Amino acid sequence: MSTTTSKDLIEWLRAAAPYIHMHKNKTFILVFDESLLASPNFMGFIHDLNVLASIGIKIVLVHGSQTEIEKTLKKKKITPRFVNQHQIIDKETLSVAQELSGRLRLELEGKLSTALPNSPMAGSNIRVSSGNFIFATPLGVIDGIDTLYAGETRKVDETAIIDRLEKQEIVLLSSMGFSPTGEIFVLTKEDVATEAAIALKADKLIFLSELPNIRNKQNQPIRELYTNKAKTILKDGTLCYKNRLTLRSAIKACDSGVERVHVVDVKYDGGLITELFTHKGIGILITKNPIESVRKAIESDADSIFELIKPLQENQILVPRTEKDLAKVIEEFIVLEHDSVIVGCAALHPFHSDKIGELACLVVHPVYRNTGAGKILLKTIEKLGREKNLSEIFVLTTKSTHWFIQNGFINQPITKLPIRRQKVYNSARNSKTLSKKI
Repeated sequence: MSTTTSKDLIEWLRAAAPYIHMHKNKTFILVFDESLLASPNFMGFIHDLNVLASIGIKIVLVHGSQTEIEKTLKKKKITPRFVNQHQIIDKETLSVAQELSGRLRLELEGKLSTALPNSPMAGSNIRVSSGNFIFATPLGVIDGIDTLYAGETRKVDETAIIDRLEKQEIVLLSSMGFSPTGEIFVLTKEDVATEAAIALKADKLIFLSELPNIRNKQNQPIRELYTNKAKTILKDGTLCYKNRLTLRSAIKACDSGVERVHVVDVKYDGGLITELFTHKGIGILITKNPIESVRKAIESDADSIFELIKPLQENQILVPRTEKDLAKVIEEFIVLEHDSVIVGCAALHPFHSDKIGELACLVVHPVYRNTGAGKILLKTIEKLGREKNLSEIFVLTTKSTHWFIQNGFINQPITKLPIRRQKVYNSARNSKTLSKKI
């Protein structure tokens, strides 16, 4: 392994560490259809599941076979019938669905049992469990037409599923459900996955499918979505049926207590790992409430802040601070969190007798620069300064003069600094001094 590759791996692992810690022992529901099995990325997906299982993530897989059902019916020269976008499931269609569901389950169980040497599955001991965990009720008559064996989820046997998960088994759920009278109904994978996520109080519901083409006013792809906005998008009718189904399920899950719903494009090898273990991700994240917040730093944040500012210290953009130095003044720091991971920080060192404060160590993770994160931190520091009865803040900088000027700061001579700060000014750095009334 080259030095560059080794360094990249180390940096990636360090960046992923907060997410590994965050996801450990959590419950994830993953939804996909049979097209994933035909994808060249399928074995990569299986390897990624092994990675998730190895760090203690509890996994429920929900698989559907709607596309394959339609293909099989076409081969049999049977035309599918629909009412209000719900497929009518007659006995022959039910038989096709049962056969495909069984075949898909066996193939998944086989792939998850792979333990090839010199592969990510080497030494894995993944056990797979499936069963009659989903109870169904018929959709019934819609617009005067009986949908026959088309159904929807009535109840999820969460007790049985949790028992399997606690035994470190991956649970497989098909888009088939059973009635108390022993009848079998065909459900949608979205319905099964959403109801399972709600019943299990899952931490994440993850759809592995094509990404909805949702864009902002600047025609840029939207990567984070709140449910209120998602509901507006649903109403405008611009999405295809499959994407509407996914979005509708995401909204229901979030409104019912599932904290995070992800839509990850199956075309990208390693997309699942990228989405879950990197700052930027690769898919669309849907939540009920904003996932970005600013708060006062606490003692346990010192390590994360140090890792954030370390590259700038190494490049002599920031004054060197040790972790012990940070710990001593941690109460003067604020942090910006994105999805529970610290992606920005800033400090306010007050000089109360002069009614002025020093803005220091304003840092934003590279992925979140140019997103307004710096302005959020600055506005919070200004608010804290006013709460401390300060009338002005100043900053010393060697690289970001223009940014501060754009945000209301003006150049000042060093003599305008508090006397105590003038005495420890490092003339060798030749920092620019700027200030702003607050």
